[in-house]
Amino acid sequence: MVYTGKPSRACQTCRKRKIKCDEALPACTPCLKSDRICPGYIEAFDLVLRDQTESIREKVQRKKRTKPSTSSTSPPVDPTSTALVNSNYPNLEFALSYTVPQAFRESPEQAALCYFFSTYVLLPCNPDATRGYMGCIQPLYTTAKLGSVMSVATSALALSMLGNHPGRQAERLLSHLAFGKALLLANQAIQDPVQVKTDETLMAVLLLGMYERINSVAGQSVQSGQHNAGAVALIKHRGSENIKSDISRTLLLAVRTQLVDSSIQNSESLDNSSFDWPKILTNVPHNAAVGLILSTADIADLRAFEKEVFGKPGNRPLLEKVIELMERASQVDATLAEWPKSLPESW
Repeated sequence: MVYTGKPSRACQTCRKRKIKCDEALPACTPCLKSDRICPGYIEAFDLVLRDQTESIREKVQRKKRTKPSTSSTSPPVDPTSTALVNSNYPNLEFALSYTVPQAFRESPEQAALCYFFSTYVLLPCNPDATRGYMGCIQPLYTTAKLGSVMSVATSALALSMLGNHPGRQAERLLSHLAFGKALLLANQAIQDPVQVKTDETLMAVLLLGMYERINSVAGQSVQSGQHNAGAVALIKHRGSENIKSDISRTLLLAVRTQLVDSSIQNSESLDNSSFDWPKILTNVPHNAAVGLILSTADIADLRAFEKEVFGKPGNRPLLEKVIELMERASQVDATLAEWPKSLPESW
């Protein structure tokens, strides 16, 4: 593209006839008076910047034709000739038999991982407002071996995230295959006495649960109870490993949060009999956002009690039960009203 100076907007017919064009619309006056078809006008941008590729190519070809040929006394050598294959270049014949591809295509899995990490994981956030376990994916994925349960589970979730976009059915199908492989690897890791206590295995179970929630059919309940039960079983088996590092404590809070969300959604009481949550969470530090989630555990018990009081539609509840329900609801309101006092001054 070259700049050709101030252009003329005259139509091509007037330019060929070398007469003045009034540039009228839809056709110029000289063309109408001479009973000719006016071809219209070229855009100003196309007039200013003209494609000179073809003209440059013709100039190069003319130079090649006019360039005198240089005489050589030695005959031309075929680059693929076996004469070049000597002791100094033993692999030349083998190398010349292959061609280098013009470009390398990025695999769908790599594209999905880049999209997933840049969109959902590597995001700046306020440490006082951080909740969940997305921030733990990057360090665990970096140290995980290729083909491990952590690596495959992350790929399955990333492919699923990208596959939800229009025109990405191929990534969605690949996510199903990766999910099935991750389930097999998770079962193998749980049976291993060493891997069952690692943060990578617990994170993989949480990622598999997220995968199922994302791919659940609209209008159907999410069957994530098995993954929640599996995560709780892993925490019980891990013991002191739950509070060994910051990542371990974050995963512990993440499991607790998922149990609270599931109990509220299903109007079920939070089960503390199988695992003493209040005791283990006493020495676990958490920010204001996580504190709000932990304080909502009473809402699950409240919804379960409300379901018990009213039962099936049409049944008249006892007055004493209704009064107790209102009292417990007031206690939950009072607990939530105290939460803003724990917020930092920056908020």
